[in-house]
Amino acid sequence: MTKRMVLRLFACTSISLFFSILTSGLQAQYNVPPAPDPRPVLSLQEIKAQSTARNFEVVGQVLLTWPGAGSQVALAENIAYVALMPPAIGTDIIDISNPSNPKLVGHINPPGAPNVHSHKVRVCGNTLVTNAERNRFVQPSEWKGGLAIWDISDKIHPRFVKFVEVPGQGVHRIFYDCSTERVYMNATDNGFLDNIEWVLDLKNSAQPVLLSKLWYPGQKDGEARDWIPGNWGEPRPKKRIAPHNVMPYGDRLYAAWWDAGLTVWDIKDITKPRLLGSRGTKPPDQGAMHSSYLIRGYPLVATNDEWISCPQGYVRIWDVRDETNPLQISTFQLPIDKKCPEPVSGVQTAHTIAEPPVLDWQDWPLNLLFVAWTGQGLRVVDIADPYLPVEAGYFVPPSWPGSKDMSGKPGSYASDVTIDWKKRLVFLTDRADHGGGGLYVLKWTGDEGKSINFVGQ
Repeated sequence: MTKRMVLRLFACTSISLFFSILTSGLQAQYNVPPAPDPRPVLSLQEIKAQSTARNFEVVGQVLLTWPGAGSQVALAENIAYVALMPPAIGTDIIDISNPSNPKLVGHINPPGAPNVHSHKVRVCGNTLVTNAERNRFVQPSEWKGGLAIWDISDKIHPRFVKFVEVPGQGVHRIFYDCSTERVYMNATDNGFLDNIEWVLDLKNSAQPVLLSKLWYPGQKDGEARDWIPGNWGEPRPKKRIAPHNVMPYGDRLYAAWWDAGLTVWDIKDITKPRLLGSRGTKPPDQGAMHSSYLIRGYPLVATNDEWISCPQGYVRIWDVRDETNPLQISTFQLPIDKKCPEPVSGVQTAHTIAEPPVLDWQDWPLNLLFVAWTGQGLRVVDIADPYLPVEAGYFVPPSWPGSKDMSGKPGSYASDVTIDWKKRLVFLTDRADHGGGGLYVLKWTGDEGKSINFVGQ
């Protein structure tokens, strides 16, 4: 594992500052570095010819401000907001009213650019939030990390509203729960090891309120730790204990807590969150749990690991009826995962699972998991039988001229996925270095869904 690969992922440390809400002074301008010259170009016909797909049709594609910088995607009416990875900075605004011809129509920079980047974006109604995290490619000595809040009453011209500053590296990932108008964000803080989870009330976006903070026992300074702290990629017994992605539903929160695994929290009183139980990943105990996704109406949670040693990260299904002791009941791996210990070319790990802003709003079939799979495009996992997940479809984009994955090898880098099920449209980003495909617009042509057969319901 190279130093570059570690830096490209989670190089987070806890630095002491203070929590405050800023009102001005952070709207710095930033000139995005020039795109590669000549800029990689593939026609839609070439994309279709060079990609492989099952139950997907390629509808459209658009390059972003930087060709391969696409990260998280959020939809609002006929607009897709695409957060960008360095060397690009900020969020691109894409008109998707004509899915076959998506167009780049706008862009916003994060407050504090270029010393921070904002690779995450979420939308609820007319409010958009983006993260601000120290830009490790710029290596600034000063920066202000946190959460930027925008008014998108005018979808193409967002208006900056407020910035919530946090200590240290800043905010890494966000979940914006539209049902409660709360933002969950993992960020560094005074007196804590690595990231913890912050919960903000955004009912009044101009006056955000800090509701609570969640941390795993041992993360707070002075608490006993039953693990040896380490960074991502360090061998056992060292562990990185920090939240990465959360899924609130009702009075429960299901959170992927990296090397601690799946955690279940009681948030009935959000000001006093309480850890109910947790379970690490076995076998193998590789940790690096990236995402957690509750299957609405069932005591089932899907998770994935972001791991690049053999076997690379894959999807796991958990039975959470016993909230104090989640039970892993199955896994979904690609054939390439099962070839270990044979050498694998490039990075092939599962990365993110598509999730709605509110679980009750999910209109795509409950049995289908849409997973952005680094190096393997988009994979659709059918969990109609949660004890035996099977693949229901896939889209593997072409490797654009000059594009490279996280390991520096030629290839694509599927990063994030979101869905407009009414139109059967799926949006996938490719953030391969030096010229990935940007944003793909796909149409799902497969099964309309099945019931989940889970006797333990």
